[in-house]
Amino acid sequence: MPHPKKKRKKRAGEHQQMPSLSDVDKAYLAGLIDGEGCIGIYSKKPTGTRTVPYHQLMMSVSMMDEGPVEFMACLTASYHSLKMHRLTRTGTCYDVRLYGKRAANFLKQILPYMKGKRDQAEMAIRFYDECYFSNTNVRPDDEEIARRQWFEWQLKEMKHGQQEAYEA
Repeated sequence: MPHPKKKRKKRAGEHQQMPSLSDVDKAYLAGLIDGEGCIGIYSKKPTGTRTVPYHQLMMSVSMMDEGPVEFMACLTASYHSLKMHRLTRTGTCYDVRLYGKRAANFLKQILPYMKGKRDQAEMAIRFYDECYFSNTNVRPDDEEIARRQWFEWQLKEMKHGQQEAYEA
């Protein structure tokens, strides 16, 4: 089967500032992230005009039910994309992603309501607050790169530990 194509749907106000969320919305979205979400720090290699490697914070939710994904996309002034579900190929998987500052601010808003992935959210927020530079063409020194890699590895270890806890 050919690789599924992604379709990008722009949301109203895609590049607007994320609105303040109600307590009910924060609790709902925290549950959605705890159950279906993924929080990660990913390293990117230099490409094109970008001359230095960098690490990026990303938070996503992927589900076969469009409703919750659309709801989250609207509340976060974001967008979602459609793609074929890669595991079972039984239907369409809906996906919403937040990156960098938007992801960190979103996680800060829902953090008090998080349970299962709270430690991952705290690590991601700490990474953003301590390591994020707005000018990505300034090469960080080796010590800074090692620190960013430490955050990336710590978050990956948290995910593996959580997965093992679910399997036990």
